Amino acid sequence: MPRRDRIEDYQRGNAIAAWVILQDPTKYAGGMLEWAEAWARKHGPVREPEPDRPKSIEERLRAHEERAAKKKIAKRRENWQTREWHRSKKGNSYVNVNGFTIVVFPKRAGGWAIGIGEHDREGMEYSQREYPTREAAMMGAFDALIYRESKKGPGRAAGFNYAA
Repeated sequence: MPRRDRIEDYQRGNAIAAWVILQDPTKYAGGMLEWAEAWARKHGPVREPEPDRPKSIEERLRAHEERAAKKKIAKRRENWQTREWHRSKKGNSYVNVNGFTIVVFPKRAGGWAIGIGEHDREGMEYSQREYPTREAAMMGAFDALIYRESKKGPGRAAGFNYAA
């Protein structure tokens, strides 16, 4: 949401709050009433808020798709915790999923790191973040996978900059 829209939503919320308070000043005596009166002096007389306009079909569909995508990711995260990882020749844990190879390995200085690479590309890219445990690194690997999947495909930016 652009900054201007957030400010307008914030101001609209304040206008509604001031209107509600000024409708029954005895109920909201004290600091809240003083705030509402000061708000009205600064911004002009408060009026009854307009009802929200009905959302278009496209807006409702977009909201539905966003909820479905979040629900799908939550279910994948839940299943990720029970996923069976393989052991490489070097002793690192790895898994192949959706065209990616993900490796979790201990760092020399302590802690854990992850690497992720696409099957159809050369090389592996490594996280800059250090994880305290193997399990934390495996959950971080899930986040890296979701990030990389969102960047994969035509018109998407190439490269892996997962440093969270």
